[in-house]
Amino acid sequence: MPDLSIVMGTYNRLDCLKGCLGSLKRACNGYNYEVVITDGGSTDGTLDYLRSHPGVRLIEHGKPLGPVKAYNDAFAICEGEYVAYINDDLILEPGAFTEAINVLRNDPKVGVVSLPFTSEHDEKRKLIGLGTTRPDGKESEGFPMACFGVLRREQGKAVNWFGPWFYHYHGDSHICLSLQEKGLNIVALPHKAAHHMRLNNAVRGYAWLITGAKERSRHDGIILRLLWSGWQPRRETMTGLDRLAAIDLKMIYSLDTFIETGTYRGESCGWAAGEFSQVYSIESDERRHGRVVEQLGKLKNLSLILGDSRQKLPEILASLDKPALLWLDAHLRDHTKQGWVGNDQNPLKQELAAIAATGKRHVVMIDDANWIFAPPLFEHDPAQWPTLPEIEALLPNYDVLPRHGWNMLVAIPKEGTPTWE
Repeated sequence: MPDLSIVMGTYNRLDCLKGCLGSLKRACNGYNYEVVITDGGSTDGTLDYLRSHPGVRLIEHGKPLGPVKAYNDAFAICEGEYVAYINDDLILEPGAFTEAINVLRNDPKVGVVSLPFTSEHDEKRKLIGLGTTRPDGKESEGFPMACFGVLRREQGKAVNWFGPWFYHYHGDSHICLSLQEKGLNIVALPHKAAHHMRLNNAVRGYAWLITGAKERSRHDGIILRLLWSGWQPRRETMTGLDRLAAIDLKMIYSLDTFIETGTYRGESCGWAAGEFSQVYSIESDERRHGRVVEQLGKLKNLSLILGDSRQKLPEILASLDKPALLWLDAHLRDHTKQGWVGNDQNPLKQELAAIAATGKRHVVMIDDANWIFAPPLFEHDPAQWPTLPEIEALLPNYDVLPRHGWNMLVAIPKEGTPTWE
């Protein structure tokens, strides 16, 4: 088994790829390594070169399928104890990988070692180490960003590497945050480890040459934000409606209508009435409905509806001419002092089917994710609780995301996959 697997993607950049590969042996001084490369359909001789290059394991996509998939597919076949993710236009400094591996071996609390680099486009050759990024692409106080890094293979595998949602960007931030959530630290070597040529059609840069790329990259930023902006280290998981996420979604998707299933005490719909033009809240329990009507019934933009969400929600959706933000929290139905009534615990499957049937680009927030990711408590019927794959099947045109730091899921409309002009 090699000590290190070095992962990269490439597309029609044979000259810079040769330079990158030529720098690896010096960078791995003292450790044996393998190279795993995903090619996006090169036509410049790259494939013939890599097929005959000793020590390279080649994945051939045949066409560009996105940088993140290129990395994830390469990660999946790595055999090294450690994994380095880099670009094909990166020239490594001697001993760079050796030093990063030594940091990981000496400190079990380190999750990723970032490789600081200089950039060809920066005349001052400023050293870029462990940065942060906002989903709009600007560096700032925000999500950790180890553009190039080294980590333990088993830990990368445990967090599903760069994740299944991204196309162009933010896989590096996602893996850093995933490991931070597990209590590991993200650190950087104290000096230059590489020089980045930053050629225009880099594995992360060729995105701009294809139709729909900018829209998909914006979507990647939205996904990162929804996954992680609610998470804070050492804070317990929050419950209920994440109001900041709701406002974020309202602004991103220009949503004026808020729909809630499960009024309960009225906190969420009462708040939403101050933020959205029109709010609907459905409650099946007559006593709860009556109490909230007494408290909030005078709000003109709040419609409090008594009934079963499986019947009432399709009626509301049919009356809308624009997408809405939905907060689905009507599960755990018909609770009595003796427990849950057997056949009426969870209308979530029917609610999601009604949303999908509209064909509109609604945005969905789902409460109680803990009972979706794991079997519900013994007094519940697991057959009435959809699993995550079942939710994804009910919403085939959506990305279904866990909201880290909150006990909820968020489902947003998928963005089209970019295509070559």
